[in-house]
Amino acid sequence: MDRHFNRGGAGSVRGVALVMVLCALFLLSLVIFGLAQRVRDETFVSGRDDRSLDARALAYTGTEIALHPLSTVKTAALRRPLDKGHGYEARLTGEGGKLNLNWLLAGNVENKLTLLKTYLENKGLSYQEREIFVDSLLDWITPGGVQHINGSKIALDGQPVPGRPFQDLAEVTRVVGSRPLTHLAGWDRDFTLFSQGPIDLQWAGEDVVGALPGVGLSRARQFVKQRRGPDGRDGTPDDVQFSQGDPNILIPQLLGLSPAVYTNMVSNLIILNDPTVRIVSVGQAFDVTRTIEVVARKQGVQPQILSWKEY
Repeated sequence: MDRHFNRGGAGSVRGVALVMVLCALFLLSLVIFGLAQRVRDETFVSGRDDRSLDARALAYTGTEIALHPLSTVKTAALRRPLDKGHGYEARLTGEGGKLNLNWLLAGNVENKLTLLKTYLENKGLSYQEREIFVDSLLDWITPGGVQHINGSKIALDGQPVPGRPFQDLAEVTRVVGSRPLTHLAGWDRDFTLFSQGPIDLQWAGEDVVGALPGVGLSRARQFVKQRRGPDGRDGTPDDVQFSQGDPNILIPQLLGLSPAVYTNMVSNLIILNDPTVRIVSVGQAFDVTRTIEVVARKQGVQPQILSWKEY
């Protein structure tokens, strides 16, 4: 009996030991698996970081080329097709083709305000909505307590307006009467705070050109279509490039304006080849892309950087 009992006890001990060994091996395998997974994750993250740096460097390359004083939309070096998973493309567009809000409001000049109101009318704002919005814009930039008839010296958030030019287009959403415009998708695409002021006809879109006195949307579409060339896109090598001699001869004809209307009502609202440009440079390294967006004034040998964003 004793020997039988002892043999059973030894077997039980061996069984328990085996279970413990198996448990230990199982736990060890989990640890090893976890470590392996962590190494793989860190390797992936490290590799992605490397690709991110490569993509950013390529985006910088495109930006630097675009900022060169001699670079234009026809500069071949603005584009480097993907080679072994790496490449970049930098696109140049003229910021002067947009409506410079501060320039339009400065001085309360009638023909500038009429241009702005015509643009808003083409966007669907009623007469009353235009009057409230424009007067409130004027109140925003006007220092002191002077208030325009339909305006407001209090912003939509209940704070007093600053009495200074706009510093960011996002501030427009705080202006009383702005909602009929700012609820539209991409409402800010036609506006800027960076250009020299007058509208650059080399880059202006249909809605901006159509707001000029005596032009209208139909003629504006024809003008922009002709300017964009066969591919129908701005900022490409086939665009029609206007020269400094064109404003008084070719431009009035293309816009369908008489010399008198052009000279008296339009000529002081437009410009050709504003040196303010927007550069969007995208670098790609395999599955990672990085973008640099810059607004700069390209005059002389050293461009003036007005805005720089990376994402």
